[in-house]
Amino acid sequence: MEPSQLDQQFYPIVEQALQGIAIYQNDRVVYANPAAEKIIGVPPGKLTQYNHEEIFRLLYPGQKGNAEIYIARLLSGHKQRLRDEIRISTFSGEPLWIEIYSSRTQYQGQPALLVSFSDITERRQAEVKARQLAEEMKLANDFIVKVSQMRDIDQIGHFLVNQVQELNPSGYAIVFLYDRISQMLSLRAADGRELEASILQNITGQPLSTLSGMNFPMEKEEASMSFFLSGKLEQISGGLFPLLGGILSREECGRVERELSIGSVWTVGFTLEGQESLGGLVIALRQGGELEHPTTMESIANYVAVLLHQISAEKALLESEKRFRALFEHAADAMYIYSLEEKKFLEINEGACSIWGYLRYELLQMDLASLIPEESLSFVLNQLQHIGETKQIMFEIAYRHKDGSSVPSDVLAQWIQYQDKSCVFAVNRDIRERKRNEKELREGQRKYRELSLHLQNIREEQNALIAREIHDDLGQSLTALKMHLSMLAQDVESPSKIDEVRSLIAEMKEIADTTVNRVRKLSSELWPSILEVAGIVEALENQVKEYASYSGLQIHFETEVSEVKLNKEKSLAVYRIVQEAFTNVIRHAEANGVNVRIYLKPGYFCVNIEDDGQGFVLADKDKKLSFGILGMKERASMFGGTLDLISQQGMGTTLFLAVPI
Repeated sequence: MEPSQLDQQFYPIVEQALQGIAIYQNDRVVYANPAAEKIIGVPPGKLTQYNHEEIFRLLYPGQKGNAEIYIARLLSGHKQRLRDEIRISTFSGEPLWIEIYSSRTQYQGQPALLVSFSDITERRQAEVKARQLAEEMKLANDFIVKVSQMRDIDQIGHFLVNQVQELNPSGYAIVFLYDRISQMLSLRAADGRELEASILQNITGQPLSTLSGMNFPMEKEEASMSFFLSGKLEQISGGLFPLLGGILSREECGRVERELSIGSVWTVGFTLEGQESLGGLVIALRQGGELEHPTTMESIANYVAVLLHQISAEKALLESEKRFRALFEHAADAMYIYSLEEKKFLEINEGACSIWGYLRYELLQMDLASLIPEESLSFVLNQLQHIGETKQIMFEIAYRHKDGSSVPSDVLAQWIQYQDKSCVFAVNRDIRERKRNEKELREGQRKYRELSLHLQNIREEQNALIAREIHDDLGQSLTALKMHLSMLAQDVESPSKIDEVRSLIAEMKEIADTTVNRVRKLSSELWPSILEVAGIVEALENQVKEYASYSGLQIHFETEVSEVKLNKEKSLAVYRIVQEAFTNVIRHAEANGVNVRIYLKPGYFCVNIEDDGQGFVLADKDKKLSFGILGMKERASMFGGTLDLISQQGMGTTLFLAVPI
């Protein structure tokens, strides 16, 4: 579709938009802007060459039927708009998620679909990662909730091994501890599967249980135990021997690997800084197996490390409590422990005080219900009633700030036993910024949908205006010329009517001049040809003179710039912005005078337009003015420029435009 078929004032906006925009009619794409072709992954101008079947190959098989139904409903008028998120495959075969908006419109007198879409692949991928992370957190939290009540080291070890087996069915797990002072290795838990236990016993010559209490050679300690010092989940290069070389020979390690089809070995340590004992979790995977839920593995192993040291020594317990108290106190999220029996806070961190605006002693004297709006209270209480059954819940709620404002939060709450009481431990993340961003995103999407519809209306209005101009002015002028030519043909052979002939010729010249001027005016409205022969400063000065000649406004034009180099696209954008600004002044301002000033500031070409009119307070009811201002801002922003308006009722309006040079 050629640019001349679109409204020239808004064509650059559509062409330069980051959002894909296309028109679908008669089973073909009849127009697509560059963003649409870039998103779909086709060379410029190619998208309109594909037929219906080729376009539909982009869709995944399960989506094609629904797409056909939606298109039919939109074109028939049964449905006015459609918004959806769909997964497609680009022409190059790349998977892509797009957010698509479709609405019914008329194009060249026939029904068509106006389609706009954006690439949301990164957002969907982020959502998938967020869900995966949430699942990892849930698995880890489930383990932590269950194991936190255990106090027997062997019970904890077996529970950890069972958890690893559940998450990695093709793997083998061993939990052991090592005392650096006594150089004593203590095997606390292993898989316990009879076949594997039998194989290991045949290789080592003794039951697995007898491995506990084995001495580990001092010369092997540093090399073997270094794998556990970081506390991170790591893959061991070289199989089992670098890990167990102190108690099994290289041949024995190789035989274990062959008999059990071990392909890779992973470790995560239980070591805490400053402690004399260490140990860890060893995970051996079968050939071809991949480690699943690594984040969960590391999280639960780290928690077991803390738990084991809490159990092993009072000093470690006190230090651990101090560490977790610091994490609790200094966490940015609001955290609290709330007694379900006494209905009061037992612990409150500084994050809660900061987010909710209360002092600690104030919160400790309050009921949770006093922080929750009445309309949400029944929902929260219902959630807390079931926390003893589910042990953990996640929900979203808006807390009441001390100043009365709302603080929307994501809440992760779980049941705990604290001070021999049934309590809720809750982590509350302030999501006010996220909510603001979501609101701004929805508002921006709404504005651009309305702007898209407005562009269609503007194009139709412009087409109607041009048609009227051609019919009323040019049509009448050409008809008059035809009549005069007929009269001239009758009179030219009569010498006695020479004066009438001359009069007709004069009238025809006047009509021709008027027609030429009208054609030039129409052409100028469609495309400012002066930009092709003059710079932007001269073009603006000429534009201002034209407005002064027919509007009756007293216009003062001032420039500090004789010449500036702007490319064709930027010059057109500035020209159209000034054109729209004067259109608004003439239609809405009721002004007597306008001052136009052109100047430069470092790196920018600037235009200020100030009128002495009635000013305005922009409201949704004045859609044309609103869209006009939005269109001007979009023109400026697409080239990295800015457009600001200052207006007060009865005090006039000032426009500030700055475009990078």
